[in-house]
Amino acid sequence: MLSTAGMDGVSVAFEGFALFLAPFLHESLAFVGGGYLVHTGRMSLLLCLALLLAGVVASDLAIYGLGRLARHNARIAAWLPVGTRSGTVLDRNLAWLIPVCRFVPGLLFTTFATCGLLGLNFRRFATITVLTAAVYTPALLYAVLRFGDAVAAPGQFWPWFAVLAGLFALTSACRWLVGQHMDRRPSCRASAES
Repeated sequence: MLSTAGMDGVSVAFEGFALFLAPFLHESLAFVGGGYLVHTGRMSLLLCLALLLAGVVASDLAIYGLGRLARHNARIAAWLPVGTRSGTVLDRNLAWLIPVCRFVPGLLFTTFATCGLLGLNFRRFATITVLTAAVYTPALLYAVLRFGDAVAAPGQFWPWFAVLAGLFALTSACRWLVGQHMDRRPSCRASAES
């Protein structure tokens, strides 16, 4: 039979392993879970930060690796562009593209897998990913902890107003971008008439 101290050790090890694996499933929820563990005192801030950083980097490299593995599939290789500059353009813009992928939902998986699929230099990809994660992970964990503290404090309504204002701003920006894109596209009717 395990003692209480032994059970606590198993619990901490399980929570740490789960926190490391969480970015593989959903990165944002991993940060919320890490913030919760720190806020409730179940895990130290430094351990949480180290586990999240390791999980974020490992998941990014795994996504790149999936793209690299797919490159060796004959069916997929037949669809790869030959003689185009897509890999060169992606490689040249990698230093700003990886940070952008951190903040724009839906870009990270497809972009990182494409980097592997097109055979971009792994060492360069890994270096930029690690440097970006080293800045992004502590900043986002700090923001989650600050927001969590504000939400947990009684009588604090500003966090909810901030969330609503952010959602409104994001929705407005998306509508504006879609409108700009639609204005630039030639209409189907005009192309059909000519």
